[in-house]
Parts: sequence; C-alpha cells; structure tokens
Amino acid sequence: MIVGDGTFELQGSDAQKAIVFECFDPSSPNFIRFPWLRLTPPALPIPIGWMNLNSAEMLSAIEWGSEPSPNDPMLGIADIPGSPNRAAQRPEHVPGHVHIHDEEGNEGHGILRWISGRWWTAGVFWTDGRIYVDVRCESRPALAREVVSAELAHSVDFFLPLSDDTKLELMDLWHPGSEDAHTWWEIHDYGGEYYTLGGEAFMGAFTIAYSEMEPDQSAFEHRSTEEMADAIAAIVGVAPVSSRLMVFRIGRSRRYHRETCWVVRVSKTLGRTMLKLDLSSAQAAMLTPCRICRPE
Repeated sequence: MIVGDGTFELQGSDAQKAIVFECFDPSSPNFIRFPWLRLTPPALPIPIGWMNLNSAEMLSAIEWGSEPSPNDPMLGIADIPGSPNRAAQRPEHVPGHVHIHDEEGNEGHGILRWISGRWWTAGVFWTDGRIYVDVRCESRPALAREVVSAELAHSVDFFLPLSDDTKLELMDLWHPGSEDAHTWWEIHDYGGEYYTLGGEAFMGAFTIAYSEMEPDQSAFEHRSTEEMADAIAAIVGVAPVSSRLMVFRIGRSRRYHRETCWVVRVSKTLGRTMLKLDLSSAQAAMLTPCRICRPE
C-alpha cells in the first residue's frame, strides 16, 4: 500500500497496514500533517513494515553502548542466554539504548517501550529510510502509531533534512534563555547520552507539531509541549498541511483525484476545467475515487 503521496509503502498484513494507514489518512484523528513530498530519501518508496525486533537475530546485530546487567537492561530480550533478567526490569527504570547495524552498514535507531511487564524494542528507523514496528505493538494500535510517528521524525531529520541552524534553534526552544551543553547526536556513548540528545527529543517535538497524538517523552531531558507546536513547525520550516484532503473533479466526470494524480497533471496541461474541493464534499456529491490514486 503506497501512502504519503508515493513516499512510503506500508508492508505487513492487512490489519498491520490498517493500523499505520491512520497516520496518513486525513480523515483520521491520528493523521500526521506533514507534506511528505518535501523529503528526499535515497530511494522511494520508503518501506514501513513489521517484524520481531526482539529476536536473537536482532540481538546479534547490536553494538552495545555499555555492558547489560540485571539492574540495567539494555534490551527487552529475556529468553536468550546472557540477556537481562525479566524479573529485574521495572517501568520506572528506563534502560539505555543501542546502535544496530545491518550487513550493508546501515545504522538502526531503536526506540524502547514498556509492553506486557518488560522493556521491548518497539520500533527501529534505519539510516537508509526503512522503518519497522515490533509485532508486539499490533495488539496496541495507539502505541504502534506513536512509535511510527517517532520514527518518521527521524525521516524528516535525515531527509528534509534539518540544517545545523534548525537543530540549534530547536535546542534553544527547549532551553529558553540558557545555554545547553547537550548535543543533537551522541559524542561519546549512545547508551549514556540517549535521553539528552536533541535528535531523539525531536521524536516527541515532531509528533506534537504535526499530529494530535501524544508522544511518550517521560524519559527525555528535552520535552515539547502543545504550546510549542507552532514554534516547532516554524523552526522546521514546513507548515502542517490541512487535515482536510483536497481533491479535484475534472469537467463533468463523476470521479475525483488527488492533486498528484497523472490525470490531474495532464488535465492541467490541456487546460481542462477542474473543480477543487475537499474530500468530504466530493463524497457528499456521490463522486467516486480515482482507481489509480485512490484518495479515500
């Protein structure tokens, strides 16, 4: 399923794709109001899929920031020899973080969430653009969408991309009137610095600025509030899109199309009469969606 005006491809089962689709559905309260065509990733579409992010195979790809111990679980994997003890994990004791690398040398940024009595890796953003959600989130759709939004923030960081000046302005927003010694990305120890990093705090900032979802910022040094939403979007330099999807009716046709649809582009070139209206109005007029761009 292609979403975000061709920017992302939702993968997984129909149920899994339906959960994530709400992040790209203008009629959903979980719609992320970012114009995805602004991104310039290395390849399109970017996959957003599901997998077991806490498997033995994933564990073998980890570069530990520090040695795990029963009192400091680095990753929620209790069924593998030498991994942290399930009984030692507590929701108030937030573990450190790790880097994950694949065979091509891409780096994965994991995000942890407390699920079913222990810490698990809930999502991963890879520096080549791929995003994966852990299968344990399927039974928790709100959590899955919050994780997707957090990882999409990294997509904006890497592929808009955010400039150094933009990053400094965001850090200033979190520390008004005072200097901040923290950095956007780590200098010495990813596991130790993770919760002070501006690049990780941007996950919550992005979610607040471009959606109605509530991010989990409980463990972070830099936290964004709803009052900061407009300022965050202004600093990023990208205004949130309208939650109303605007579509086009061409002439007397009974179909409606997205602006990016090739039919609309050709019609503009040929000078055909077109009516721009919001999706709800098109549906109320009993128009049917284009079978190609499917603006539903």
